[in-house]
Order: sequence, then structure tokens, then C-alpha cells
Amino acid sequence: MSRAAEPVDNLVSALVIGRLSQPDAADLMLTDETLPDLNALREKAAALRTRLGELTDLFADGAISKAQLTRGSERARQALRVAEERLADAGRVSVFGELVAGGDVASVWDALDLDRKRAVIDALMVVTLFSPGRGARTFKPESVGIDWRHS
Repeated sequence: MSRAAEPVDNLVSALVIGRLSQPDAADLMLTDETLPDLNALREKAAALRTRLGELTDLFADGAISKAQLTRGSERARQALRVAEERLADAGRVSVFGELVAGGDVASVWDALDLDRKRAVIDALMVVTLFSPGRGARTFKPESVGIDWRHS
């Protein structure tokens, strides 16, 4: 499947600008009071990754059973998911801050580089491209699926 990227980019950009122009757009950011300690979260995530490796080593050495490995790994992976989600949430301030505080969202959006735009899009939504149909020559907005991450 191939398609022109510009109409898709324009649609996604319009949706981002529209969402971040809403009065409640600042609610998408975390406040300073709710920001987690990033260093502590990074250290916790690193420690959990190390623990997962240690569990594997213990199992390989015969020091723990498969059931113990499974239980310990599940607990460590769940804790790691929570830590990584909190780290991702903390990143929302730097991703949205300039856009939400800037006043003219469209102008700020247009001035962002491609990596920043991708980060904003990724923080706001999941974009899925559906087949526009065989031989379609015109852009069909319904061929672009948008699943919003934040209300």
C-alpha cells in the first residue's frame, strides 16, 4: 500500500492543533507538584532490570525453581512497567509545555522540528493507517484511525 503522506500529515497536525488549542490542554501536563523524582525512577527501573537478569542467572544455576523464576519475573516486570509509565508521564511536561503555554498553538507547532512533532503525536494519540481501497486516488480521512491517549 502506498499513499501520499501530506494529506495524512495535514489531518494529524490539524487534530493535534485542535486538541492543544482547547481550554483544558494544560491538564495534559503534569504539574510540578505531581512530577516524580526522575532520578529515583531511573534508578528503580535499572535495579529492576538488574533483578530480572539476576533471576535468570539464579534459575540457570539451579538456585531457584521455574515457578520461583516465573513469580519473581512477573513481579519485577510489573514494577518495571509502572516505573516506565511514570517516567513517560513525566515527559509530558516537556513535550506539551511550549505548545500549551505558547498561546498560538499552530505557530508553535509549525516551528517544531520533526522529532518534537512525533513526540507530541505519540503522547497524544495512536495513528493507524487503513487501506484507502484499491485504486483510490483521493484522500479519505476515514482511512486514518486516531485513538486518543488522553482525553
